[in-house]
Amino acid sequence: MLFIVSSGAKSFQISNLFNNQLAYIVLLSLFLCALGFIAGAIGFYRLSKITRHLSFFENFAFSFLAVILCAILSYLVPNASNALSLIGNGVSIFYLHKLYRELSLYTQERFFLSGFRLLLFSFMLALLGILVQALVIIFLTTAVVLMCVALGFLARAFLNFSQVFLKA
Repeated sequence: MLFIVSSGAKSFQISNLFNNQLAYIVLLSLFLCALGFIAGAIGFYRLSKITRHLSFFENFAFSFLAVILCAILSYLVPNASNALSLIGNGVSIFYLHKLYRELSLYTQERFFLSGFRLLLFSFMLALLGILVQALVIIFLTTAVVLMCVALGFLARAFLNFSQVFLKA
């Protein structure tokens, strides 16, 4: 906390840090991200122990570690923060793709990989809509619909996967 304040990212004093409502939102989002990472790490570690495939846990952990490492480096080298953010997100997407590919191969459930690919395509479509600035509402509406379908695919795959492994 003191590092964030002393690094110059936001120039307000420690006493005013919690008076700002934005600081609460940032702290809440960091807490939820940490909680999600811990829950996911525990779940994928248990899954790796059950299936005896350590690659599930490795791919999950490396996807988060890439983003965390690049975020720390972007604080140390502020001029390269955009490039480091792109590198971190690219490495994260690579490891998440490996994770969903492994899950698809192991479970024979095609919705893991197809849901992830559709979700990735919808993010790219939304980014294209934002960058082009023309017909933004059409691009973003299509992207949101595709994201909902992709999340439905992933939810169905996880439900089928959990039903199979909870019965065993």
